[in-house]
Amino acid sequence: MTGRPVLFSFFLFLSAFWGPCLANDVLGCGGYVRSEFEINYSQVGIKLFTKQGNLKYETECAPNNGYYFIPLYDKGNYIIKVSPPPGWSFEPEEVSLKVDGETDACSLGQDINFHFQGFAVIGKVVSIGSDSGPEGVIVSLYKDDSLVQTTKTDADGSYVFTPLSSGVYTVVASHPTWTLLIDRVTVEVADENGDAGSSLVVGGYSLKGSVMSDGQPTPGVSFVFHSKENPAVTPKCISDSPKGYQNVIGVPVLCHVVSDEKGVFLFGSVSPGTYVLTPFFQSDTTKYEVTPDKQEIVVGHEDITLQQPFKVEGFSISGIVRKSAGKDPVVGAKVVLDKTRSATTDTEGRYTFQNVQSGKHKIRVTTASMYTASIKLSSAADEAGMRFGPVEHVFTVTSEPVSDLVFSQFLGEVTGKVTCLEKCPDLTLVLRPSRASSGAPQTTIASDGKFVFKDIVPGSYQLSIQKDEWCWKHKVVPVTINTQNVEVSLEQIGYQLTVASSHETTLSYSTSNGATGTVVAQKGNTVVCVSASGVYTFTPVGCHKFGSSQIQWDTAAPKLISLSATKHQLTGAIRASEVASFTVGVKSGGQVSILGPLNPSPEDPNLFVFEHWVQEGETIVLTPGSPTNLYQYEPSSHTVTMPEDCVLDAVTFKAERALFIYGRVTPPLGGVTINVEGNGEIHTYTTDADGKYTAGPLDNSVQYSVSAEKKGYVMNALKEKGHFEAYKLAEVIVEVKDENGTPLPGVLISMSGGKSYRQNSLTENDGTIAFLSLTPGDYFLRPMMKEYNFDPPSKMVTVDEGATIMVGISGIRIAYSIYGQTASLSGEPETDVVVEAVGQGSECEQYQEEAVSDNQGAFRIRGLLPKV
Repeated sequence: MTGRPVLFSFFLFLSAFWGPCLANDVLGCGGYVRSEFEINYSQVGIKLFTKQGNLKYETECAPNNGYYFIPLYDKGNYIIKVSPPPGWSFEPEEVSLKVDGETDACSLGQDINFHFQGFAVIGKVVSIGSDSGPEGVIVSLYKDDSLVQTTKTDADGSYVFTPLSSGVYTVVASHPTWTLLIDRVTVEVADENGDAGSSLVVGGYSLKGSVMSDGQPTPGVSFVFHSKENPAVTPKCISDSPKGYQNVIGVPVLCHVVSDEKGVFLFGSVSPGTYVLTPFFQSDTTKYEVTPDKQEIVVGHEDITLQQPFKVEGFSISGIVRKSAGKDPVVGAKVVLDKTRSATTDTEGRYTFQNVQSGKHKIRVTTASMYTASIKLSSAADEAGMRFGPVEHVFTVTSEPVSDLVFSQFLGEVTGKVTCLEKCPDLTLVLRPSRASSGAPQTTIASDGKFVFKDIVPGSYQLSIQKDEWCWKHKVVPVTINTQNVEVSLEQIGYQLTVASSHETTLSYSTSNGATGTVVAQKGNTVVCVSASGVYTFTPVGCHKFGSSQIQWDTAAPKLISLSATKHQLTGAIRASEVASFTVGVKSGGQVSILGPLNPSPEDPNLFVFEHWVQEGETIVLTPGSPTNLYQYEPSSHTVTMPEDCVLDAVTFKAERALFIYGRVTPPLGGVTINVEGNGEIHTYTTDADGKYTAGPLDNSVQYSVSAEKKGYVMNALKEKGHFEAYKLAEVIVEVKDENGTPLPGVLISMSGGKSYRQNSLTENDGTIAFLSLTPGDYFLRPMMKEYNFDPPSKMVTVDEGATIMVGISGIRIAYSIYGQTASLSGEPETDVVVEAVGQGSECEQYQEEAVSDNQGAFRIRGLLPKV
């Protein structure tokens, strides 16, 4: 009684009797053990457990295909587990089921499959001299020099690779900093796990620390490594002691390292053990006091990073100032440290700073030098253009005053020349200050192309010419007057043409003087320059058609050219697998026009290009075709709604000959239905008396599958597409009798094999069951019925084409059932009550069977062994 207490407030009535198994109350769970490579399926067992963990049934897989079937006699909660030989890996390992007879996988006849994943390679990476190792070592598995898997060791150095197929593997260990004395081992996987043992050995680990001074890293400090015992592996460091080091702690020195620019020091390949670390720094001019002066280090199976840095408490700086390298010293020079402290060199040019903290420092030396003088203007004077010359005076003050420094104000002129394509008329030029607040603009007239602006205050200006209908090399020229006059030139380069166009297009032109050329007009307004004077005739060219085919324009009386497109060009192509005659149908509204026959492209004889002029907003349908109608097209048609621009390369139709499939059925068999399926469509054909057929024409761009069928036959597809081999179906008839020769009904017969065939059926009242419509092949047959053993317990049957095979099986009863009913005090049936039968006495106490009462309160406990 699911979810209820164990103690019930009702009487339990048992009306028990011995009886045979019923033939209509058997459920079953089945499926396959799957494997991507060959394994012995018969070694794999499948077990059925109750949710309490009691074993209800076990069986082996069919040796030919891994199929299994387990009979279920009661609804309830079960667990199906795969039971392979040791070391074999499966996914999943078990499946939990709630069998209700309606919605679960077993009741629905769905397969419960177990997928063989492979074997395993196990091992351990150890530290030298230890039976355990570090975590995080990268371990890679190779087979035939190809990487199979990569993993990392766990907390004790162990690693596992799974799942694996049979073969010879190489295990390789690596780490970015640790030294591995043995970094690879070979292991073989046959029909069980491969054990690499503790063959991979790490020789040591890194020891990392830092040294600081006032929070800043300190480079160049030596750290000396001491050890009472010789390590198994020599650490990665500098041999012996640093120069000037005195060993005062009495522990032998192994080696030393030096801190880098970040104040970090590192020892590599340190084997497990106890060590002493001491800091040291001393030079001709500097000595560090570092704390702590020593530190004991214990190295285990991992890298060590010292959390507390060593600290430099202080040091001194001294030096010599010379006139140049190797020259005489400078006496009395002022040496400044970080702009806060200063010292004066002595008679030997020496200086010293005491109690300097660690870090970067700046030292500056000063002596007598030369001077410069310049005029610094106010912002207002600078903006007004006031300038003085020269820019600066350079002088030296010795024993007399300096009095010959003179600065003078400057006013300038801007002169220039205008160059025209023809004789220049009088032209107006304007000189404007670059800053509006720097004064008013000045105007002058250029006669015969020459002009001048006088008395100009130094500053920045913009010089422009007032002739917008002409094109200028530089219409506005920047002018800067500083301390001298400026000369400027302006040059006409053409005549300005303005085009207003609805679309980008190219205008070709010819002039009254015989000149020709092209102008590109952008969508909207386009301003371009033409280099020659005269009357121009413009003709639009490109993929647009405009209302006017030619436009006149005169440089003497220029006007706006306005263009509005009426039609746009659409182009496309047919790419064919061979040269043939092709056309394109154009449907617009109810009208259809034909383009073609199309001409092949000069560059590619298999490419047939077409073009068509279409109004904006017009919808057309393009359909490729051929007079011979032997081709398939991809796509079969193309619809275009014309946008406001040209559509170039709108579509390329792919034309290929249609597909025809020629096949046959052997031995020759007429009336076979051939189904050709592709792209959601099925085309049906029938073989003739010789077993031959032709399927087509078919779309060459579609992938087709071909199947054949005829009642009473199995059609096997051959390697050559569309060809089949016909087999007349066979049958296997199984007859089961008990030890007295009486037919035994209700026996579950599971048969699997052939080409993905499996069937689970109960014997009829006459003890027989027939398996029909079988293809030739090997089939595995197993009888199953709780309370019976069978001879043979399983059988492999070879079925030939059209054969009828009789299989006889004998059943021997070994156990019995007990029937009963559960009811409450009121006499109402109690459902879902678990009723358990437990063996009594020392000889039977290991036996246990159970059942669950149904909706009528009835139950049946099967498999009860008789007392002998």
